[in-house]
Amino acid sequence: MLNKNTIKINIFLTAVFTILLPIILGILINSLYPQKIVNILLHSGLEVSGGVIAIVISMIFFIKYSRAITLTHFNYTSIALLIMGTIDIAHGMVSPGKMFVWLHSIAVFFGGIFFISVWLKDRRVSLKTYKILPIATVIFAVIFSIISILFPNIVPAMLNEDKTFSSTANLLNIIGGIGFFIASIKFIKEYIRTEKIDELLFAGVTMLFGIAGILFVSSVVWDMQWWLWHFLRLTAYIITLYYLYVEFNREVKSIEETNLALKKNKKFTDTILLNSGHAIITTDLNGIITLFNKKAENLLGYSSSEVVGIHTPALFHQKEQVIQRAKQYGDEQGVELEPGFEVLTFKTDLGVENLDEWIYVSKDGKKFPVMLNVTQLKDPVTHKTSGYMKIAEDISRRKKKEKQIEEYLGLIDKNIITSTTDLKGNITYVSQSFCDVSGYSKEELFGKNHRILKHSDMDKKVYKDLWDSISKDKRWNGEIKNRKKDGSFYWVDATISPIYDEEKVKVGYTSIRQDITDKKMIELISITDGLTNIYNRRHFNDVFPEIIQTSKRSHEMLCFLIMDIDHFKQYNDTYGHQMGDDVLIQVAKCIKDSLNRDDDTCFRLGGEEFGILFKASNKENAFTFANNVRENIENLHIEHTGNSASSYVTASMGLICKKAQDIEGDVIAYKLADDLLYKAKESGRNKVMAE
Repeated sequence: MLNKNTIKINIFLTAVFTILLPIILGILINSLYPQKIVNILLHSGLEVSGGVIAIVISMIFFIKYSRAITLTHFNYTSIALLIMGTIDIAHGMVSPGKMFVWLHSIAVFFGGIFFISVWLKDRRVSLKTYKILPIATVIFAVIFSIISILFPNIVPAMLNEDKTFSSTANLLNIIGGIGFFIASIKFIKEYIRTEKIDELLFAGVTMLFGIAGILFVSSVVWDMQWWLWHFLRLTAYIITLYYLYVEFNREVKSIEETNLALKKNKKFTDTILLNSGHAIITTDLNGIITLFNKKAENLLGYSSSEVVGIHTPALFHQKEQVIQRAKQYGDEQGVELEPGFEVLTFKTDLGVENLDEWIYVSKDGKKFPVMLNVTQLKDPVTHKTSGYMKIAEDISRRKKKEKQIEEYLGLIDKNIITSTTDLKGNITYVSQSFCDVSGYSKEELFGKNHRILKHSDMDKKVYKDLWDSISKDKRWNGEIKNRKKDGSFYWVDATISPIYDEEKVKVGYTSIRQDITDKKMIELISITDGLTNIYNRRHFNDVFPEIIQTSKRSHEMLCFLIMDIDHFKQYNDTYGHQMGDDVLIQVAKCIKDSLNRDDDTCFRLGGEEFGILFKASNKENAFTFANNVRENIENLHIEHTGNSASSYVTASMGLICKKAQDIEGDVIAYKLADDLLYKAKESGRNKVMAE
């Protein structure tokens, strides 16, 4: 493991050699060698070579990760390299001029933009999607290049009259360069986390691409700096290709060493398999079981002697699921697949990762889910497939937990919503995502003021702060509750910024939003008591100190009422816990219905203990309110024969009511109210004791 200083030094040196050194070199070259070198053949060779290398690198990455059928950040890197490489080849084949600069600039632009995708999370995809993705990427780049060449009139100006690059060309290269630098941060982050040298190498590669894009701006066609960033890009490609060559040799050597070690330690390996904590089953090529370890015996109820040399694993697979998977896999690959052992190994034989959920059926008929990983066993000498190994993990508990999470939290759906308005807030553009989430069509929104989405629940102060910020040319960020067309609502995390025309005159505002409705609902769930549906103790602990501070600023009187259901244990013993839960629900509802003001808040503090935070003009009114709550509880007329204070369910209460400035803190205030509650119980219960 590398120490932190070594990691920092490695990152620093990478930045020096890929950013600082090229910048210094560019400055020196411009100063010492102002002449131009016009060599179209050399330039074409550089671009075509770089493009070919980029495509080769991309294909190697896609092949390397094909077994997992998972799009990793290296696959996203491959997509970016494919687009760059394909367009660079086209660039190297055209004559100097507008199209010459356009194809280079758009290659840098697309490369930088698509390199940003390395920040996306790893994603499992179908084998078909995995194969189509690189092909579709190349087709897109080829079609784009052909259209550009065939229709040069649609291509913007790339060169000024003095042969310097146009602002459009510079902007494309700068955006692309920035994209590369953003991608380099991801690789550096992964290097810090994993300490893998390939992450640092690709951080350096993206930095080289990025600085090449930035140096473009200060160069002129055929000058020495122009040649410099061409060589920087080619260097980045060559470094990557060399790394892949070394990595490939390392993997080959590792596989050979592993096979040799397995051959020498087969007996030891068999012992490990037999005593593994996972159910491990091996078979020959025909599916006949050759090993059935102890965990498999415990999990499935069969002894090793009952299955080894006799049955295939299809014995304990759910038949209906095997039939369904046979049809599914067959349809995906366009083949006829018989339901049986072949279904279990089908994906493995395709060379893709075979890790799926299956239903096992034990000897006694019990069905349970497992995560099953099926791999090939290789002959250590011939390296040919000699059988299969199936490693199964009982995931019953995990599935149960996942189901609970799905029931209470659901899936968090993140949607980005964009819009543009004029200076008065009148909508001039909306994205389709905006329409999808708001329920309006584009035609219904264009020309309308953004107030059409304003929800009555939103505090006017939020909008005042928003307009104060953007009117002063500042960016604003915050959470807003919006109203849909059908009257329902949704929450967004919005970032709003001014937009300017070419003369740098502000002409409107643009907004990027993210749908956080599910997040808001989850926040509500996390602070709500699951039984009584009022706020829980966690929320009380969070808001009590805040309410004290807010009340101090407003010079208000703050009251805290704590209560306990009288003889609740005896009630449970007499009527049962189900009836006890019903009492808690009814009492909570009664307390909530008794609140007078919008900012009065009630909580279940634990067990049969409840609390109310409220404000009052004086202590007399506070006591009257508390006594009303007590009477309302008793007036529910819930029978309680074990209650010494009444024949019905009642509650004892402790009340403190003070000017907020006199409250020393939430802990002390809680202790004072709790002591008063104790006195109420001592003095006969079903009472309100106030200081």
